[in-house]
Amino acid sequence: MKISVIVPTRNSGRTLAACLGSLRRQTHEDVEIIVVDNASTDDTPPIALQLAHIIVDRGPERSAQRNRGAWLASGEIVVFIDSDMVLEPTVLADLAATFEARPEVGAVIIPQRSFGVGFLASCRVLEKSLHVGLDDVEAPRAFRTEVFDLVGRWDETLSAAEDWDLADRTRAAGVEIARVSSWIWHDEGKISLRDQFAEAIRRSMGGRVPQPEARDSPAREPPRPPLATSRPAGLAGAHGRPGHPQIRGDCGPGGGHEQGAAGRPGQPAAGQPWAGRAVRMTRIVDVFGEFSAKTAMG
Repeated sequence: MKISVIVPTRNSGRTLAACLGSLRRQTHEDVEIIVVDNASTDDTPPIALQLAHIIVDRGPERSAQRNRGAWLASGEIVVFIDSDMVLEPTVLADLAATFEARPEVGAVIIPQRSFGVGFLASCRVLEKSLHVGLDDVEAPRAFRTEVFDLVGRWDETLSAAEDWDLADRTRAAGVEIARVSSWIWHDEGKISLRDQFAEAIRRSMGGRVPQPEARDSPAREPPRPPLATSRPAGLAGAHGRPGHPQIRGDCGPGGGHEQGAAGRPGQPAAGQPWAGRAVRMTRIVDVFGEFSAKTAMG
């Protein structure tokens, strides 16, 4: 079973080598690594060139990046991870075993733990540990390709809570969701109080991405090409040599980098099922922030 892993990036040089290295060290062999960059200005591109199979440039936000990566994917399973995540070596093997043994399963949750530096990072570690096993917080990261298409892919108008939105649409479609026992480790780095509040505000307000006109960038990709029926001997690279990454600057309609304007996030639309969860999560963050601020001031 071929698994395609999509990693959106933007100035991810600090964590990307560890992320892609963990994908290269998976015990499951049939893996395709796709990096979708958003005009990085650090050393993200050379790291991706060294460790990924396919690299493409796409903006303006991670939902659009993920959809472009899924459109390029040739695997039966698509997995979406962030560039600051490290996978335990058995994650993809556990996913393949679950999907193969249980045909009724269409999506899978991978439990997540965090690590980082400093007091606020330790707060985040505690917060993430409280999420494990909570269906209204955890969201699936792995999908059968046909299921991902069925539920409508990532909503490219969202810049916050897009994972909850996709999870809710997956459950509403009647898709059975399973979980694996291997872990994803999220590198929180050193968290600043300012960044913590900015993220809380962004999530609580359900930020929406300014959309270009349809003639410039269609909202949805065209139908994907059919999946290969057998494992290819190697991925043809820029020079047609197996094992070298493919660099794609324009793949399908609307290809290439499309940098969106920085707009103010809007309020969650009425009826969005994740809006209440975003507010609850924001309150948790606020409590941690107030406590840490008081601690810092002595």
